[in-house]
Amino acid sequence: MSTDAYGRAPYLYDAFVGHARVLRDRRWAEWLTNALENCSVPVGLEAKGFPLLRKVFRVKNEQSEAQLQDDVKDALKASRFLIVVCSRLTPGSKRIVQEIDLFYQLGRSDHVLAVLTEGEPKDALPAILLERHKIRQSDGNDNDFVADEGPLAADVRPHAGFSLTKIQRIARQRLTARILGVPFAELSRIDARSRRGKSRLVTRRRRF
Repeated sequence: MSTDAYGRAPYLYDAFVGHARVLRDRRWAEWLTNALENCSVPVGLEAKGFPLLRKVFRVKNEQSEAQLQDDVKDALKASRFLIVVCSRLTPGSKRIVQEIDLFYQLGRSDHVLAVLTEGEPKDALPAILLERHKIRQSDGNDNDFVADEGPLAADVRPHAGFSLTKIQRIARQRLTARILGVPFAELSRIDARSRRGKSRLVTRRRRF
C-alpha cells in the first residue's frame, strides 16, 4: 500500500469512534469527534513535519446491534484508528465487539484505543480488549493517571484535583499523541508552552 507525504497509509479517516447506543456515551463520542477534528498540532510538532488530524468518523444513525452495516464496515476499513468510548454498558454492546473484531481482522489490533468514561477497566472495556491486552490501573500521579501502554489511551472519569476541562484536555492530548505517534510527555510539554504563550499575548493586548 502506498503512503502519503508523512508516511501514513492513505486512510480516509484518522479515527473511527465507536460507542454504545445510550445518550451519555453518544455525547462523549460527539465530544471526541469535535475535539480531535478541531485539534491543531502544536507549533513545535508542526515544525517537525507532523500533520494535522484530518477527519473522524462517527455513526450518527441508530443501527441494529445484530450486524454491522456495509457503510460502517467500509468506514472501519478506511480508518487508521478505532477509538472506543468505554462505559459499564460497553461490554454488552454486540456492535462494538464486531467493530473491534473487524479491526483485529484488518491487522490493526495495536490501533484500537479505549476512552474510559466510568467504572473500572475490567468492568467497562470489552472482553475482546481485556483478553488481548494487560490493562494497567491508574497510578494517581498528576497528569499520568492513565498509562500510555495498551488500548487504554485516555480516562475522562472525575479525578480529584482535576476540573472537567483539564481532564478533557489531557484526554485529547493522549489520544492525539497516540494517533500522531509521538510521546505524550513531549506533546503535553509543547502544548503547555503554546498555551502559556497565547496567555501572555492576550495579557499584553489587554494592557493596550
